[in-house]
Amino acid sequence: MSTTLTPTEAQQLRGFSREAVEALSRAKGEPDWVREERLAAWEIYEQTPMPSPRDEQWRRTSIRQLKLDEQTPFAAAERKVDDLAEAPEAARAGLETVETAGENPRAGLLLQHNSTVVYDRLEPDVADQGVIFTGLDEAVQEHPDLVRRYLHQAVPPRHNKFAALHAAFWSGGTFLYVPRNVQVALPLQTRVYADADSPAIFAHTLVVL
Repeated sequence: MSTTLTPTEAQQLRGFSREAVEALSRAKGEPDWVREERLAAWEIYEQTPMPSPRDEQWRRTSIRQLKLDEQTPFAAAERKVDDLAEAPEAARAGLETVETAGENPRAGLLLQHNSTVVYDRLEPDVADQGVIFTGLDEAVQEHPDLVRRYLHQAVPPRHNKFAALHAAFWSGGTFLYVPRNVQVALPLQTRVYADADSPAIFAHTLVVL
């Protein structure tokens, strides 16, 4: 029998489950196609055996200390801010000085705190050329056709067990789209900062050029 969990209940769990996938998707208000892709990835995860030292790619990497059942599937949603100075101090450390002093200038900046993108900025002249630089959660809502076409295409869930877990539980992350024949001269920067209790942070980066 399957039990439906609220987002708050899921955040209090340790370990991963189908119910936690559904709770994460509900918490983010995702369209059906995203939830269906997550659940399909979860099925792949459950059907795929854990890698062992007998597998060539894992011969020199031990995962015995990886305690997935002790991880929180995703952290509680954070408050999004319009001004970088309003973001948590530890999360923005070192970023604010660069923003105000003009050192190492950027075309854009995105800050994720735990599982949520809390701040994003893109220079207007870059945005005017059709460049999109935003959180992946936001892109799902605002640019669904672009995201759906390219999400998990470079590394599909069947690539390995951990790729499937990532595809089921991705949260936050960066979406960058640069139209054909457009050049962005200055760098775009993303920072992910985690300080929640045992969080599983699956920030996904999707770049479409």
